[in-house]
Amino acid sequence: MYPNGRMATLTAAPPSRALQPTSIRKLIVVLALIGFPFSACLISGLKQVELPTHETGLPYRLVDAMPVWVGSRIFLHRQNPYSDEATREIDIRYYGTTLTPKDIHNGVNPMRFAYPPQTAIVWAWFAALPWNIASLLMLSLCAVLTAVSVPLWLSITDVKLNMQLTIACVLLSWPAMWGIRLEQVSLIVIPLIALACWFYKRERYALSGFLLALCTIKPQLCFLLIPWLTLRSITRQRRGFIFAVCATLSILSVASELLVPGCFKAWFAAIHYYRQEVHLHLPFPILACAVAALAAYALYRKREFGTGAALVLAVTIVLNPADPWTVYNYLLLVPAVLLIENRFVLVLVAFEYALPTLLIISCLWRAHAFGGVPGEFTVLPIAIAAALLYPSLMKDSRSFQLSPASS
Repeated sequence: MYPNGRMATLTAAPPSRALQPTSIRKLIVVLALIGFPFSACLISGLKQVELPTHETGLPYRLVDAMPVWVGSRIFLHRQNPYSDEATREIDIRYYGTTLTPKDIHNGVNPMRFAYPPQTAIVWAWFAALPWNIASLLMLSLCAVLTAVSVPLWLSITDVKLNMQLTIACVLLSWPAMWGIRLEQVSLIVIPLIALACWFYKRERYALSGFLLALCTIKPQLCFLLIPWLTLRSITRQRRGFIFAVCATLSILSVASELLVPGCFKAWFAAIHYYRQEVHLHLPFPILACAVAALAAYALYRKREFGTGAALVLAVTIVLNPADPWTVYNYLLLVPAVLLIENRFVLVLVAFEYALPTLLIISCLWRAHAFGGVPGEFTVLPIAIAAALLYPSLMKDSRSFQLSPASS
């Protein structure tokens, strides 16, 4: 009742247009169930038409783990895995035959060992196994570790979502399914990055630094994260992280040079040839650099670890050369996607449908010798990075509020 004696009237608040959690869960389940058979059929078709041979069945042979297995075995026998002889041996294991000039002209890529020399040391356990066992183990590890990484990302970003549902969404996404089918090393490295970030947030700096040093077998996935965490450790005097990174990298580098002298020089040459063969490029370089500059400004302003790590990893994908066959690296975008909160559904749709559709368009376009659709796989990472940056630049999101450093 108001002071003048009139009765107060209660006005009902307008109904919220936001999707309710139950509706979001139902929508995600429906999309995942529809997207899974579509992605599975597309993956099967793509691997069956790979020239000059086709897949026969388990254990898979046309997988990205094959060059790692063969190259590591060659390296551990103190021979150069980047030589033309090693490449021919990998081609025979992968394709079942050596490639002819006609195959190369038709777009078949020689399967080079283009990993850093320390890869053979880190993967010595893998190279010691027979291929039948190694392939099945790799296939299992890719799926299991990708699933295990999801709770780590949820903990790092402090996002409250249904864990089982989120794991299912990530595993049924196109990047995860494609990477698991390829037995791609990235699906081992990305969970290691998640574990390293989880340890760092819990002040286990030496373990974090050790794991991130191992992740340098895929330098394109951690070339921003390691410098950012190193700078963060210097300003906060986290000497354990810096010592662990430097000591581990030094030991791996010295051991590699002792096993195969001149291996790093050979690796740089192999990268040069590999980039020419697969035609890697960075679409929209000005836009990508602008996103990176805005991210650096946002990281300078904020102190919260989880959102900072997600932003660094998103920018890492933005600055990586785009290629339709390397979408498995987009699993580094998972923490950024989680922080977008209600827009998670929209990004899931992109993971399930947009990426396979773009891949088909790109393949058809390249098949007609038009040189591909430039930048088709850079749109999603830039959009996710921009969605994560927007609250910081507008100063209206809790994700980017200044708070005392927690680590």
